[in-house]
Amino acid sequence: EPVTVEWTKIGSNTLPPHVKQVGNQLVIDSVQPSDAGQYRCTGTTTQDIATDESSLTVEAGTPPRPVVTPPYQSVRENERAVFECIVPGVTGCEIQWHKDQVGGPLPPGVRRYGNKLIIANAKKEHAGNYICSVRTNFGLGESNPGRLDVQREPWRPEADPPVLNVAVGDSARFRCFVRGVPHAEFSWRREDGQPLDNSVDQAGGFLTIQGAQQHHAGRYICSATDPQDPTQGPIDAAPVTLNIKEAAKPLVPQVDPLQQTVDLGQPARFRCWVEGNPQAQIRWVGSGNRPLPSGARDNRGELVFHSVTRNDAGEYICKVYDPQTSRYIDAPPARLDVNQPSHPPEVDPPEQTVLENTPANIRCWVPGNPNARVTWKRRGGSALPHDAHDDGRGNLRIDRAQTIHEGDYECTAVDPRTNQPQVSQPARINVKLAANEIQPEQGSPPRPVASPPVITVPHGETT
Repeated sequence: EPVTVEWTKIGSNTLPPHVKQVGNQLVIDSVQPSDAGQYRCTGTTTQDIATDESSLTVEAGTPPRPVVTPPYQSVRENERAVFECIVPGVTGCEIQWHKDQVGGPLPPGVRRYGNKLIIANAKKEHAGNYICSVRTNFGLGESNPGRLDVQREPWRPEADPPVLNVAVGDSARFRCFVRGVPHAEFSWRREDGQPLDNSVDQAGGFLTIQGAQQHHAGRYICSATDPQDPTQGPIDAAPVTLNIKEAAKPLVPQVDPLQQTVDLGQPARFRCWVEGNPQAQIRWVGSGNRPLPSGARDNRGELVFHSVTRNDAGEYICKVYDPQTSRYIDAPPARLDVNQPSHPPEVDPPEQTVLENTPANIRCWVPGNPNARVTWKRRGGSALPHDAHDDGRGNLRIDRAQTIHEGDYECTAVDPRTNQPQVSQPARINVKLAANEIQPEQGSPPRPVASPPVITVPHGETT
């Protein structure tokens, strides 16, 4: 028969919160003096009940007394400081470190290593008392304080640059700082006692002058204070000097000529210079900052072509280096145009014979000049007959040739660069009348006819 077991503490209606019944066992975590007393186990069945009692005696103890060594040390700023926590008679315990009081957080730059507290670079904010603590079953043990004093070396603010030269309208900036005192506060003033105007800004140790003018020239002094050391008054840095010079004249590169047209194979030359500045650093590049073609030479500001080719045509940029801005200034682009030998338009086929009511086509083009404008006319310049179509791209098309279409046709090509027209050799169309009815010979198959009988096209073209 199953037995139900229940634990109780004599003299109390309930078990303390940290006392638990696990199965038939009574478990007490972290025994305290108040846990001492008698505990009763009651076993119950459906027909019977039985009890038994057990006594718990708790021996009183005292928390450990850790010791911090050394109890006092003094180091110079940025030196190393080490404290050690020793717990007599206790091993394997976990040590906690605190600043000024138990629970006080450790400042940045403090590292724990085993039972030691290490400060690699002591600062003024590290000065104070350090306490270690250990918690055991008998409570929290707190050590004596280990005191740390940090001796600061004498400091003085620095300002740089000591001398600054800027042009009128440029910005000027000085920086003030104190080595080892990152939290120092700064203020700037003129040495002559004149107030700073609205164009002067000071923040974070920087003195910034926007759009410097001649009246900003002079000597400036930075004064620094340590807000964490009220006993130390303001300390001045050595004065810095601002010199204002007149702004340099802007570099204006000039090019001559801005455009020239030469024949294929002839020389060409462009000149670039800066008025009043013979030592200016000048270089030539192609449009879009492309390198110069192989036949071009950059000769101390002159762009020279000994024998121009078709590939040399285009725009070229003269660049002048500005030492004030460390950038290049572009001149207006110089353009080189190259006259190329003109080719008369060609036609294909030069002659064709077609049957009446069949199509006829003639093609016209200019070798090496795909941009040429091409038109068709009757020989002598008269208009095209009815149903003859010029598509504007060099193709003359007659869908159903008639006798009125018979004759010579001329193609006129105009180069868009020169607007000079050239006329092709005539292309002839012959129209053969078709028989009203074709009667094949008895027993013979019909004979098909291809038109035109001959046609010639350039490689890669279609008809």
